[in-house]
Amino acid sequence: RKGVNLVQLHTFCVADGHRGQGVGRDMVNFAKKWAAEQGANQLKVIAMAGSMGARRFYEAQGFEEFEVTYEMPLD
Repeated sequence: RKGVNLVQLHTFCVADGHRGQGVGRDMVNFAKKWAAEQGANQLKVIAMAGSMGARRFYEAQGFEEFEVTYEMPLD
């Protein structure tokens, strides 16, 4: 997309014993700050379609659903 300088969070997760303590929120805020310092104007993260907890978390942080991807096994 024209005019988009993108940073993507990859393999983003918080260990079960640390969830609900603000760790994920702090990590997203750190990533937002770092990305902006690098000149990015967009932050991206991928969640598994069936991971509703992760999807709700990202939406609560201000992420919006943007694309849909598909996979298929090769037998």
